[in-house]
Amino acid sequence: MLEDEFYCKVLRVLEEIATDVAAIRKNTEKPPVVGIEINPGTPATKQGDSDMGVVQVRLSKNPNAVKKATLHAKGSLISSFVMFDNDDDTFTVSGVDAVGNPVDISAVASLTPAPTSDNPSVLTVGPPIGMTFPVAAAGPLGVANVTATATWGDGSLGPFAFTLPVTVQAGAAGGIEIIPGTPSVIQVVPPAPPVTPPVTPPVTPPSSSGKN
Repeated sequence: MLEDEFYCKVLRVLEEIATDVAAIRKNTEKPPVVGIEINPGTPATKQGDSDMGVVQVRLSKNPNAVKKATLHAKGSLISSFVMFDNDDDTFTVSGVDAVGNPVDISAVASLTPAPTSDNPSVLTVGPPIGMTFPVAAAGPLGVANVTATATWGDGSLGPFAFTLPVTVQAGAAGGIEIIPGTPSVIQVVPPAPPVTPPVTPPVTPPSSSGKN
């Protein structure tokens, strides 16, 4: 009888421990990654003291991504980014959980294939280092779509891809230029010919003949 009670108490204690362990594990586990996002840094001008770009960003997902994520408004995903025509920047890729919160994936994934720009004449992309890669405005104004793909080393997730549209716009004025317009022909009106006044013949007074 005493042995039965002892074993029952031991089982209850073990069940409580198992419940506590499960709760601790649930609280410490990282949320599953369902996508990735690109986080632009602060643009730096290549030369001069032009104003820095002020960004308004939210990421949009590449429709050709291998896997898609269903994200909620709570997250901080970005859909566009603005740089000046003489800016350099560094973009960082992170994972995204189901509600849009960032997740560090640098220890489990790599940027494979390397990030690309679909318009290198406007924006160039350099080789990645870990989860970051450099971008640089080439000079001309326009839009370039930067695509990054994260591939998990063990193949357990992904690959996930995102495309970030980047608009390159003109920076602060560093000088002036003269832009000629379209020449037009000036219509010259010839002057009117001079008016010659009429010549009035002189009046000859009548001759008088006197009678004596």
